[in-house]
Amino acid sequence: MVIPSETDTVTIRVAQYGDAPVLVDLLAQLGYPQTLVVVEQMLQRSAADRTQIVFVAEYEQQVVGFAALVKLYYFHRHEDMARLSSLVVNEAHRSHRIGEQLLQAAEQWARQQQCKVLELASNVKRVDAHRFYERLGYNKTGWRLWKAIAE
Repeated sequence: MVIPSETDTVTIRVAQYGDAPVLVDLLAQLGYPQTLVVVEQMLQRSAADRTQIVFVAEYEQQVVGFAALVKLYYFHRHEDMARLSSLVVNEAHRSHRIGEQLLQAAEQWARQQQCKVLELASNVKRVDAHRFYERLGYNKTGWRLWKAIAE
């Protein structure tokens, strides 16, 4: 297996129905095993709903990571927010800035949706994940991480 360097090309694109088998594997790595049928249904739902999106990262024509987002309208808040519901990079491809590129695509999409904040939840046991998000400017309050993204 060839591991991407920081100078290699990783393509970020919107997930397609055919990406479902790889997303099943990635969800298992994240600790959320899911069936192929359910992931296919989630991709169809996401494609039909403009308030949701799933990005995948491709390296050498293989999906090696994904990020899923949803736009939220909290009644108690005065601004729209986006929530990163999942972000995972294949264990064999971590620490090569792929997660950072997925997160940049997520932030860009959230801005296009007029969201002022991008938030996510991450178990406090995921110490490396928390360091990753904090390094990229996310603030931490317990299990919740967030970043003001308005330009």
